[in-house]
Amino acid sequence: MEFTELIKDLSGKKDHLHCLLVQPSYYSTYPPLGLLKISTLLKSQGYTTELVTQLEHPQREPDVILVTSLFTYSWAKVKEAVDFYRTMYPSKPIVVGGIYASLLPEQCPDYSLIPDWNASILFSSRGCIRRCPFCVVWKIEPEYKATISIEHLVNPSHDKIIFWDNNFLASPYKFDILDYLITYRNEKGKRCEVDFNQGLDARLITEPIAEKIKQLKMPLVRLAYDKIQDRPYLMSAIGMLKAVGVSPKDILVYTLYNYKDTPEDFLRRLNDIMSLGAVAYPMRYQPVDALEKDTYIAPNWSVELLEMVAKARRMLGTHGAFPSYEGLVKKFGNAKNLEEAMSLREAV
Repeated sequence: MEFTELIKDLSGKKDHLHCLLVQPSYYSTYPPLGLLKISTLLKSQGYTTELVTQLEHPQREPDVILVTSLFTYSWAKVKEAVDFYRTMYPSKPIVVGGIYASLLPEQCPDYSLIPDWNASILFSSRGCIRRCPFCVVWKIEPEYKATISIEHLVNPSHDKIIFWDNNFLASPYKFDILDYLITYRNEKGKRCEVDFNQGLDARLITEPIAEKIKQLKMPLVRLAYDKIQDRPYLMSAIGMLKAVGVSPKDILVYTLYNYKDTPEDFLRRLNDIMSLGAVAYPMRYQPVDALEKDTYIAPNWSVELLEMVAKARRMLGTHGAFPSYEGLVKKFGNAKNLEEAMSLREAV
């Protein structure tokens, strides 16, 4: 039974519904946007909602339990939550949704459930114009759609706006939205932040876009360097951002590895990024149907080399990233291969 049909069926049997919204205890530090949207809809229909982010007894017995999910390799925590509440409330229906499930139209999330949260999370577009084979976005959301305005999605009491767009710069309304953000930030003052959390498409950065990004004074500009063929676009994008005054140390570049690349290819991309003064953030490829994280080993890679990258991120890097520190730039640039670059001791 579909979610909306279930709610309709339950409301026909009972005057009032109390809905338990469950975010499994996986690693995400963000609030469950889908559940917040559902809460807004349910409250508009006169129902009450309660959010739990750990396995715990709710304040009231629910009439229905809604569980959100994240990526495929987080399934264990989702199952744990479902089993926990199924045991606690064996007669209550449980609905499992997810980040890619379009259960409801775009609604303003119910931020009252998380009063200490100070950021509006939103999508100004869905889908992506690219067809990257390692990505599922174009399979889940095959048609790129963009909204004209985001003003109705921003809580005016929030000091931060977080975009979860997969390709914001593909939007035909990007300049209008960027102008709105610049005005919003100027009215809010220095404490206001804008974050394109999924990254911006380096291939779509132009001088006018770079100037808008500069005006937003973003603490972190996120780009991606997934394959060596993207080198001209990345170099150009970072060059334009630097030219308008964006500090390269505030540019973080997601760097895919363990896909169809080679270790040598990965090292070259790391050196490209760090030679420009930017920060490289390695992203290990995970198959879209993976049921356990970090188990896939690409043909050009080995368990040992992947472990070396993971250890180097912890020991040589900062928060999993490789900043362009002078010593690190020299170490990577002089390395004969990735193994030498990732070694925790200088080669003898």
